[in-house]
Amino acid sequence: MPFSMTPETINSWIFLAVAMASSESPTPLNGIIMLADGINHAIPTHMELQTAFGWLSKQGLISKEGKKYQLTDKGLALYKEARASSNRIFGMWDFLKERFLLLNLQSE
Repeated sequence: MPFSMTPETINSWIFLAVAMASSESPTPLNGIIMLADGINHAIPTHMELQTAFGWLSKQGLISKEGKKYQLTDKGLALYKEARASSNRIFGMWDFLKERFLLLNLQSE
């Protein structure tokens, strides 16, 4: 991987995957994993998924209903901000990493 996989990197990677996979309707885990692999050319580990889902849920950015995930209204607003910041996946990812770093610093 070309960069360090910090918690913010992982959380923003999984957030992007959830956002893209659930754009039409809530998506099961396999849809998120496929999108995450497409974004980063790596399959997220069980621990990465579990940790990211927990953090993203705690922040009110994603929700789970049954076995399917989707963005909350707050998550959708953040995804729209990320898309407005860049038309490239890696630009959106960088935007989200910075935003998540700020959230983590504010909660310390």
